[in-house]
Amino acid sequence: MFSAISDQLQLCLHKQVTAAALRRDITDYLLQQRDSLSLIDGSVVHLSEKVSHSDVVYYLHNMAQPGTFGDHMMLLGKAKVSTTLASLPAVNKVHLQKLCHLLSWCRLAEQAMTMV
Repeated sequence: MFSAISDQLQLCLHKQVTAAALRRDITDYLLQQRDSLSLIDGSVVHLSEKVSHSDVVYYLHNMAQPGTFGDHMMLLGKAKVSTTLASLPAVNKVHLQKLCHLLSWCRLAEQAMTMV
């Protein structure tokens, strides 16, 4: 997942972000927000309710390791970390459409979180 997002950011936005940097940014963000993570619809997710054994620190430590596959929580974290649209200079329409497509997957992950 981290490599796929990194590739899409490079391809669509010409933004150099390594998969390792994405992984670090997402896990760091989720660690800071572990008690309450606000979703787009205003609801709040407590990560301890969404990870096995309620051990958020262990879960994020595991996710921070290279080779660990990202899951729905990591995708949700990426959606929350993304300030890409707000910080971009002018982007052509095709690149913006590709970014919106990528972010729509992030929104789907967020919606799935409210169903779990």
